Amino acid sequence: MHSSRDIFIKTASAAFFLLILASCTFSSPPQLQKMAPMPPGKLCRVAVLPFINETQYPQGDTIIHKIFLAEFVKSGGYLVAQEGDIWKIYKQIQVYPGQLPNFEQMKILGDILNLHLILTGKVVELTEDSGSRSINPSLTLYLQIHEAKSGKTIWSTYHRRDGEHYRKALHFGKINNVTSLTQAVVREVLDKWYVEGLEKCPD
Repeated sequence: MHSSRDIFIKTASAAFFLLILASCTFSSPPQLQKMAPMPPGKLCRVAVLPFINETQYPQGDTIIHKIFLAEFVKSGGYLVAQEGDIWKIYKQIQVYPGQLPNFEQMKILGDILNLHLILTGKVVELTEDSGSRSINPSLTLYLQIHEAKSGKTIWSTYHRRDGEHYRKALHFGKINNVTSLTQAVVREVLDKWYVEGLEKCPD
């Protein structure tokens, strides 16, 4: 049974997400909400759980998860849990494809894998709209960082971009595929996290 604090965190998270969804434009930076302070000490043992696909894009969750995982590992030097180990534990604690674990299940996952942090993600929007001249992909991500020991949410982040943004706002060449767009979006999120206080791990 969830505590009043857990219910408050879930409610605040949902309200934050809806507010950002209503107010964000493609030019906005990653929108970060800090719900609790980061645990003290080095937080090097991390699991990036399989993402949830809320779009009609085939295997959108798998595609974005793999790109996020690669960028995350490359950027921070973390000891990241193997995806196969996560799926084995999912089977044991009855978390099915398309679901995220609840607080209690996260605590079990964190204990078995000796984790410090657990990252979850939802692919809210993923498209490749074909215009008259080129493809303009768009991506919306909703990410959360959880303390593994308690399962509670520490940070929530919402970020939305399309390929045209990088030509108009940053004067780059237009991004016209999902892979390149996802890499750019993830790097912006990670840069935001590090600026806001998420520490990288030493080599």
